[in-house]
Amino acid sequence: MTLDLNLRVSVSEKGEIQAISLLEGKKGNGLTASFLRFESLALLDWLKQYGLQQEPSISLALSLASLPPFTQKVLRYLQKIPFGQTLSYSSIAQALGNPKAARAVGNACRQNPLPLIIPCHRVIEVSGKLGGFAYGLPLKQKLLEYEQGLLIKKIL
Repeated sequence: MTLDLNLRVSVSEKGEIQAISLLEGKKGNGLTASFLRFESLALLDWLKQYGLQQEPSISLALSLASLPPFTQKVLRYLQKIPFGQTLSYSSIAQALGNPKAARAVGNACRQNPLPLIIPCHRVIEVSGKLGGFAYGLPLKQKLLEYEQGLLIKKIL
């Protein structure tokens, strides 16, 4: 399975990646993550592994300090969701000690500046429906199928 994504990357004069936009095909809403910085090579290696249908093994240091504390907490928790698996907004709220905060978890996901690196696409409704995604539900479905295909490939 292939995943057709265009990434718009803004790089500083120091070579740090400052912003990433995910665009499916040639269209997209251009939502930009303009407040995170990464070492360029590590991020490019991560994206290369993902694009080669390998589960990325590179750990990236993320700076989420400009986000509200609850959003930071949610986004850090999302990084623990196993590749190819999903969790519900409600189960994440419960795991974070605030069982009535499922909607707040969704709002935190909406603020996610790096939707591949911080896998908000792995968060679904408790009913099994996809829920929301800043880049549209068709892309969320494709990302989940792509990752689940990699997981199956890894097992075989």
